Amino acid sequence: MNRRLVIGVLALVILPTAVLSLLAGRALRNREIVLRRRLEAGARNALETVAFRMQAHLESELEQVRQALVDALPRTGTPAAVGAVAQRLETTHALIERVYVFMDPWGFLWPETDGGEAPPELTAALRREIAAATALLEPLCFTVGGATYCFRRLELRSGLYGGFRVDSGAFGKELLVLLEQSQDADLILKAEGPGLPEDAVLTVRDSLAPGGGGSGGESAEALPLLATLRLRAPFDFLRLSARLRDPEAAERAAAGRARLYAWGIGLLAAVVLAGAWFTLHAAAEEIRLARSRSDFVVGVSHDLRTPIASMRLMAESLQLGYVSDPAKRARFLETMVRECERLSQLIERVLFFVRFGQRALQLEVKPLDPVDLVRRTAAGAGASAETGSAVRVHAAEPVPCVRADETALQQVMLNLLDNARKYGDPDGRRGIDVNVAVERRRRGWRPARRWVRIAVRDYGIGIASGERRKIFRRFYR
Repeated sequence: MNRRLVIGVLALVILPTAVLSLLAGRALRNREIVLRRRLEAGARNALETVAFRMQAHLESELEQVRQALVDALPRTGTPAAVGAVAQRLETTHALIERVYVFMDPWGFLWPETDGGEAPPELTAALRREIAAATALLEPLCFTVGGATYCFRRLELRSGLYGGFRVDSGAFGKELLVLLEQSQDADLILKAEGPGLPEDAVLTVRDSLAPGGGGSGGESAEALPLLATLRLRAPFDFLRLSARLRDPEAAERAAAGRARLYAWGIGLLAAVVLAGAWFTLHAAAEEIRLARSRSDFVVGVSHDLRTPIASMRLMAESLQLGYVSDPAKRARFLETMVRECERLSQLIERVLFFVRFGQRALQLEVKPLDPVDLVRRTAAGAGASAETGSAVRVHAAEPVPCVRADETALQQVMLNLLDNARKYGDPDGRRGIDVNVAVERRRRGWRPARRWVRIAVRDYGIGIASGERRKIFRRFYR
């Protein structure tokens, strides 16, 4: 095998595959860190979704209060109209505990009754929030005296502000409702803070832990904490936390995925190595065939030179008049004709191999008498000039006709006879035997049929056992 080809395959295929396999194995060893990061990201997204939906619901309530007050307040303004709207909002909206209308900088227009007056600290806090606001319709949410308030400007060109005091109990229940609407199996989400019950817990599924499953009697605080999140001010006193319900199930799922990746990498490496092996094998086969073609060309060129040199020598002898005996001249001419026939056979053999290698060989199948074909081929081949080996044809019984291509079958016979002459009995005294016989043979499940067997036998050194399985390879010598 070509050493450069082996080095190229090692450099371009096997070494990169080995490096990638080592890197992949190192990444798999860090699967616990990857799992932890993924679980933390999923828990964080779940908490942020709940917080966003709660904030959006609160702003929606504030917008409904603003719109109702804008519709109820005429340009002159009447306390009765404001009171009716406030009572309706406080009755129909769970988050709204008390509705307020404020005119900057004078003070609160609603409520007017002594028992419902706004505390002085609320007025001061609202004025500070109005002064610090960066947008006209920006929601103003703040906490005063343990209560949370939300205000918004009613109109762009007026100094009127509408808002409400948030019912903390209803806010906590709404938060739990949003948590419950998000539930879906293996993460424990918990809301903690003033106004919330101790068991404010919800379960949410994570994609890395299939099948769900609880943690038995284990408390939520004993489970590994994945993420925490505080709500936006002024509700930052409430904290959301996410814990993994069943760490062992997640670990098993991660281990199964790691094994899957490991098997995939191993299979990929095996496929790459197998492909490299097949590539090397195919390349080695092509190199061997190229060498065989080269040896074949060398052998054919030697075979061509022999009859050409013989004919040239005899032709020059006749041309220069060195042969005057008529019988000898006739023998020279006969030898030249025989060498021409031999040269023609060699050329036909070369053309046959070329067409066979290019898959351009056209066969003309027709009925043939195998005994007659063998005898004509043996007579055409004649005796070897070097050894004088005689060719004897034996047909012990009547042989039926066969369907075959005459030229191709004759070429096979010539190859066998030529090989028998070259490597047969060195003395040529035992000659070459060609036996044509009929035998019955079964092929697979088909019934037994008659076949014609042609066997060429020489008495030479034979073929080594290690070489016999190679004799039908193309260009093998």
